Amino acid sequence: MGIPIYLFIQDNLRLEHKIKYLEGSSKTSKKSIYGDKDSLFKVRIEVDRMRDNDKLYYKTTKLVIWYQNVIIFKKQNYQKIQGDNTNE
Repeated sequence: MGIPIYLFIQDNLRLEHKIKYLEGSSKTSKKSIYGDKDSLFKVRIEVDRMRDNDKLYYKTTKLVIWYQNVIIFKKQNYQKIQGDNTNE
């Protein structure tokens, strides 16, 4: 029957999480790393943390996922659309 997929990913995952605090004049950041550097799956997330009128906002600025050191997903700021060029 094998092992459940979530256990496989959990045991083979490296997560790098960086939070930039953009509050006031202080521009500090905190980085957390979980997992082995030789893992099959690697995820890098960068987040901006902002406070505005007693509300706390988080904005994901970077998200990259690797499988066996090949990028399989990268967050983009816009959606790319390929049109059909058959206007001939």
